[in-house]
Amino acid sequence: MKLGFTHATLAANPKTSMGAPVYQGVSDQNVFSYFKEITGVDKLPNPIVISKMKDLNGNNGKVWSVKPTEGPLKGSTVNLRTFSSSQEKTRAKYTVEIVQPSNVNERVSGINAGKIEIKFEK
Repeated sequence: MKLGFTHATLAANPKTSMGAPVYQGVSDQNVFSYFKEITGVDKLPNPIVISKMKDLNGNNGKVWSVKPTEGPLKGSTVNLRTFSSSQEKTRAKYTVEIVQPSNVNERVSGINAGKIEIKFEK
């Protein structure tokens, strides 16, 4: 799976992509821009701090969550997290998680799984 960013198209790292594509060399700014683009928001919502989860640096985990009201992800929940259960293996600094509605008839076109993840390495 390839992702396009300003001035670059990136391919997932096959060594660390275990169950979800993991991309290297994406700046924090580009991750946040990508999240805003796919959710259709101009400004990130305030993050929710998850103190029982830690990021790669040992800081409390954060989650930004958006429920798109239009566009291709309408009806889903899209989260941007600073932690994941596989972060020690993948070295993922950020995880974008797209969660489908539980009602199969409301699922986003083209996504058959209940949840997909896209990860970005440190």
